[in-house]
Amino acid sequence: AAAQQADALRHLASARTLAERIARRVEQGDADRLERITGRRLELDARRALIEAQAALGNAYAAIEDVVQRPLPSAAKVLLEPALASMTDPTSRVVAHPHPTDPSR
Repeated sequence: AAAQQADALRHLASARTLAERIARRVEQGDADRLERITGRRLELDARRALIEAQAALGNAYAAIEDVVQRPLPSAAKVLLEPALASMTDPTSRVVAHPHPTDPSR
């Protein structure tokens, strides 16, 4: 799931770059509106894939916690920091709601 998220982050970065390049071409008159829409769609598809990858990573983390029946140590949460950081990125419009850890478990 972490590898899937890393791939999705790279894909989103390249899709954003492409969409920006197309937008500049439209402003210069070198591309039409359909190309701009296509570039924006690619960016949105990449964003959706990232959200799905983040959900899969969160589900995997939750499944591990369920198996061991206690919160994972903070060292294991280091794997989730990139996911949580990107989920709170204002440009992604995704808000992170990590599971609170219950020390009594």
